[in-house]
Amino acid sequence: MKNLEGFLGTIYPVIQEQVARALDQVSLTGMKQRAAGRRLPIIDAHERLAKRHTPMVVIAEIKRGSPSLGAISDRDILAQAQAYVDGGAAAISVLTEPSYFKGSIEDLTQLKESFPFIPFLRKDFIIDEYQIYESKAAGADMLLLITRWLTDEELKKLYQRTREVGLHALVEVETEEDLQRACAIGADIIGINARNLVDLSVDVNRVTELVRKVRSVVRANLPRGKAGGRSPLLVGESGVDNPEIVRAWHEAGVGAVLVGTALMRSNDPAELIKQFSMV
Repeated sequence: MKNLEGFLGTIYPVIQEQVARALDQVSLTGMKQRAAGRRLPIIDAHERLAKRHTPMVVIAEIKRGSPSLGAISDRDILAQAQAYVDGGAAAISVLTEPSYFKGSIEDLTQLKESFPFIPFLRKDFIIDEYQIYESKAAGADMLLLITRWLTDEELKKLYQRTREVGLHALVEVETEEDLQRACAIGADIIGINARNLVDLSVDVNRVTELVRKVRSVVRANLPRGKAGGRSPLLVGESGVDNPEIVRAWHEAGVGAVLVGTALMRSNDPAELIKQFSMV
């Protein structure tokens, strides 16, 4: 565990307690069995996001609330997801953390059962391999790993386990140091978060600044004597509420955007996704 400050320091013990309660209900062995017995096939999230038919790919998020905004929307999540599909979202993110984001793992299961043809991202605070098996069992095709609050050893172990069970990881970064650590483990999907997870402030310029450093960081993390190196798929996160932000990120080299609040509050989320896609 890293020395955490601000919101990350606040939520860490909450997540530890949630994992402990989940283990009391279903053991690690039992959850591994549930994951192995998953009925719905896993969708290759990287492949789906990389196959762009529009200038920008949108990962549309189901987000009931947040610590900075409180309650965001009480819309029916199935109807909201249908609007996302109608708008052409490439994937759907589901916030499953209950205490601060008002989500649940059951939300993910319900949505995946209803929309098995689209990849789902489990958006939560992953600290234990148990959550990886839980994510797979619930229907996730991809999960979030937050670089900032994991040690190097934890990040590497959780990333490797995620890939071993057949899921992809969206490895989230906020700083150049985070970016270097994500590239060091070979992350092929990197989310650049405009939100500071310590004080929850947002700076959309952070995304464009870090994108410019990706190529050099990828090269620096290649094994000695190896040339080239494929750049990871870059996802811009947080603060997206108008096409101008998306356009600036696209021009910088971002291939996908993750949008939650703006879509949850929009009167026409399908149309908004189309606007973001066609910047």
